Amino acid sequence: MISTPIPAEPTGNPATESAVDTAATPDRIANEIALTLHSPVDTHGTALGIMATVALIFALDWAQPFLITLLLGILFACTLNPLVVWLERIRMPRIVGASMVMLAVICTIGFGAYTLRGQAKS
Repeated sequence: MISTPIPAEPTGNPATESAVDTAATPDRIANEIALTLHSPVDTHGTALGIMATVALIFALDWAQPFLITLLLGILFACTLNPLVVWLERIRMPRIVGASMVMLAVICTIGFGAYTLRGQAKS
């Protein structure tokens, strides 16, 4: 026969506690009220989400000059990398190939600016 010992402290289960233990004390009433009140909408999560969104917008606005420069650099690197890889395949060192590609890009931008200078004046 297996016997289960009865705990000396109250367990919170009304079926196992005696009538003396279930007396209405202020602490017990406060605990029962706190357990029964609940919010049907998760307002804490909603407020936190709104605050995080506003903070993200302000952070992006503040970091805009840096982020635009960074993203343009990443775009140029990804766009020009296949040309540098091709130059590597024809046995040119990567540093020389990358320098040649950057020199070509700078010359192209300079030539375009020189060509359009007349239209910029008028």
